[in-house]
Amino acid sequence: MLLRVEIPGVEGKDLDIQVTQDAVSIAGEHRYEKHSQSNSKVHSEFRYGKFARVIPLPTKVQNQKVKADLKDGILILTLPKLEQEQSKVFKVNLDQSQSATASMQAGNGNTQSNITSQQSLQTT
Repeated sequence: MLLRVEIPGVEGKDLDIQVTQDAVSIAGEHRYEKHSQSNSKVHSEFRYGKFARVIPLPTKVQNQKVKADLKDGILILTLPKLEQEQSKVFKVNLDQSQSATASMQAGNGNTQSNITSQQSLQTT
């Protein structure tokens, strides 16, 4: 999966990128300084500020294998997807569950009627 984020005017050393399996956190600081001098006047302009953003991811990623590239104010993150564990299937033995139901009902004193109703369900 590729994630592309536009961050103009920021250098790589000013970025803090953290990746979990579910989200990407990008924080940094941008600085802009401009100095000009004409005749006897000096003009200085400064802009700076911090920013932070958390981007949730649609699928889980392998956060140890993320690659980042910053070029011309565009940050590109390559996020390899995490192979999800296949769902495990458990087999339930029907014969054991029926004998357990019959033994539980035996304590109620209604054993004969309950077992008869179970047998009619099995035959239909």
